[in-house]
Amino acid sequence: TIYRNSLTRTYYKDGSHFGLLEHHYPVVWQQPTANQSKQRIQEAVEGFHKNVYIPLAQKVPADQILGIEVPCETDIDGAKVFGRLDFVFRLNDDVHVREWKTSKASVNEMQLGVYRLLAGTRWPGYAILAAAIEISSGQKTSLQCDEHRIKATISESIAAMRSLLEDGVPKGLEHFPMISDLRICGGCQFQGYC
Repeated sequence: TIYRNSLTRTYYKDGSHFGLLEHHYPVVWQQPTANQSKQRIQEAVEGFHKNVYIPLAQKVPADQILGIEVPCETDIDGAKVFGRLDFVFRLNDDVHVREWKTSKASVNEMQLGVYRLLAGTRWPGYAILAAAIEISSGQKTSLQCDEHRIKATISESIAAMRSLLEDGVPKGLEHFPMISDLRICGGCQFQGYC
C-alpha cells in the first residue's frame, strides 16, 4: 500500500501518506543497475526469511506482537515528532522495537533513540529496547541511546527551524543561503522545493 500510494503520488493530495524519493524525483534505471538491484532484493528477502523472520517467529508468540509499521507520535517543545516503527513486540516485561535495515552502514543512534522515545510514549511503563536488524544477514545492532541527549538534539533542531520563521511564515530567502557544492543535494527530499 505504501509503495502504491507513493507511485500514484497520493501524498500530494493526502498528507497522511508519504512518497518515496525515487517516485518524487524519477530515476531512470540503467539495465546493469536494475539487475544488481534485483539480485540485492532477492538476497535481502531470502536473508530476511532465513535470518530474521524464522528466528523471531520461533521466539515471539503471536499474541505478543504489538504491530508492524506502527505509527507513533510524541510532543517535544510543542512540536509533534512522528515515526513509524517497523516491528514491535513484547517479550517478558520489555517492549522491543526492531528497525529493518538493508545495510549495517545505515544504523543510526539518533533514529533508534527517537524510536525508543516514540515507543515509550505509546507503551508507557515498559522498558523499551530498540535495535536495528540488517535484513540480509540478520545481524542485530543495539546502540545505547541517551534519552536526554536525543531530546536535547531534537529540541535544538526545533529551535533552529523555528528561528527561520517569522509569525509562522518562513523568513526571506536571505535566511536560506544556497550551498556551493550541489552534489550533496542528490538525495535530499527537499531538492524540488529548493
